[in-house]
This record gives sequence, C-alpha cells and structure tokens, in this order.
Amino acid sequence: MVDGRAPTSGGSEDDGTALDPSDTGGTSQSGTTEIGSGGAGGNSQNDSQDGSADVSIAIDSPSLGGSGGATLGSGGVTALGGVAQDSASVNTGGTSGTSGTGGSTTITIEDASVPISCASPIVPDNGNPPDNGVVTDFSHWDPANPVWGRSANLSGTLFKNNGSGATIGDPKVEGNPPGMHLAGAIPVSSTGGGGLRFSRCATVTSFNYVRFTYYGGAPGCKVDLLIHTYSQSTGGGGCRLDGGGNCNDFPLLTGVVDVTTAASLPTLVTKPLASFKATNGSWSTADAEQVVGIEWRFTNTSTASPCSVDFTVTGVAFLP
Repeated sequence: MVDGRAPTSGGSEDDGTALDPSDTGGTSQSGTTEIGSGGAGGNSQNDSQDGSADVSIAIDSPSLGGSGGATLGSGGVTALGGVAQDSASVNTGGTSGTSGTGGSTTITIEDASVPISCASPIVPDNGNPPDNGVVTDFSHWDPANPVWGRSANLSGTLFKNNGSGATIGDPKVEGNPPGMHLAGAIPVSSTGGGGLRFSRCATVTSFNYVRFTYYGGAPGCKVDLLIHTYSQSTGGGGCRLDGGGNCNDFPLLTGVVDVTTAASLPTLVTKPLASFKATNGSWSTADAEQVVGIEWRFTNTSTASPCSVDFTVTGVAFLP
C-alpha cells in the first residue's frame, strides 16, 4: 500500500527518498497496449513540452475495461505496503521539477475503440487493501486481460509512446517491488515513454500532491510527468481535432526527477499538483475533475547519442 502520509518539510517536494523494497519477486507480465510510430489516420496537434524538438508520436489508444468488465484477481503480486520510508534521506536528493511551458512537440493519436466516460468521475481508491487516493501499486494486476486496478473502483491499461526512431518496448509489470517497467532507446531530439490509461474519469479535487516510486533511470534523457485530462484527450476523450481544436495540451511537470543517474533502490517522489502547467494555464479544479491518465515522457537531451531508458514506476497515488 502506498504511504499516504503528507510529505515532510511543508510537503512541497520529496525527491530522492530511497526505500527498502519488499521481497516480492514480481513476475514479468506484458499486458500492454502498443502506441506505435506513425499510425494511419492520425491528426497533428500541439502538446505542451518544454524545449522539445519537433517529433511525431503515434498512439494507439487501448480498449479500456469499464466497471462492467471482468472481475480482477486479488491474489496477484504483493503490494507495496509495508515498504519503509528512509527518513534520513527525505528531501535530500534530486532537483525540483519545473512547470511546463509551451513547446513544439507534434503528437498523432488514433481514436480509442471504447470512449472514456466522465459522467460520474470517481476518487481513486485502490491499493491492497483499498486506500484512498491510490491509483495503483500493481497489487491488483490482472495479466490475463491485462488490466491494473479494481473493477469496483479505478482500472485501466498500460501504454507506450515512441517518437521518431524511439524503441520503447511494451511496458511490463515486473521487478521488486513490482511496477510498470519501461525500456528502450530514444535517439537525439526524439521522445518516448509510457504510462497508465484510465478506464474512466477520476476526480482528484480533494488532493494536493501526486506521488510515485521509481527505480532505474535514463542517462542522457530528462523525464516529464504528464497528467492526462478528458477535455484534452482525443479518441475516447473530449477533444476533437476536426474542429480545429488544440488537443493533448496536458498539464505537465518537466524534469520531475533526475534520471541521469540510475536509482538502484526504490525512490519516493512527491510533487504538488499546483506545479503542473499546460500552455492553456496552470493546474485548476477543472483539470482535477477529469483525470484520465498519467504519463512518464522521456526526452533525449544529448546532442550526440541515443539515451537508454530502463525505468520502473509503482505506488502511484494522489495525496491530500
């Protein structure tokens, strides 16, 4: 279960907090939706990205399981619960993330086969046992479908994205503690990554922070954290490119954590939602009422060689 305590020292940031992983020994499961490199029939639109070069990304949106889907197994991999926070290292590592500004990344997204519903947004309440604010710690991972979360609350799939020449593979649920593992190479001036696609809208209006645990890294890359909102999502979302809309302008935090040196131990990261920004404005109540996904996007900052991504994330939650 994710640590639901408010961050220390006023709770503004909590980077580089090393954790002792539980001996879970998660098994490798694929269960992903591919986001390809130039899917047919896509449209171009602007995305908020700080200092990015022009790239083209194609995303195949997954078929998402709604509340009427198959019951998810509760006997999967061991939860993150019980992992102790190393209080001696709180607020000592990493640098502060920077709110995103308008960039020039071009993204092409194909229509989702099942629209996301925002009629009745729900508060994330996953974890093992259920824990208010938890999106997933992968204790409720169903490799057969494959879906994370609980049918009684929030569930969804994994996705990847690849810019020009990037080779991020299908995300897998594996590692210790188990989490979404992203791996591949990103060439100069390109991007790639992956994340969690929600089956329905979530409301996080009662929360002020987003938290996740990661290990691994991506030398030569920076990583941004994007919170996908319904009004800016194409396909199954509420944004339509054929009407001339500016879609996929998601709130983001650039350089959310320093990945230039790989973290050998699980490391806790907590960031205030108020620090996220899109080109159309700062984080707002309207954004908090319509969250439909979370993405970790890597950008190659080298001028000479590809960067190698080997990054695992788990314990994703919103905190008061």
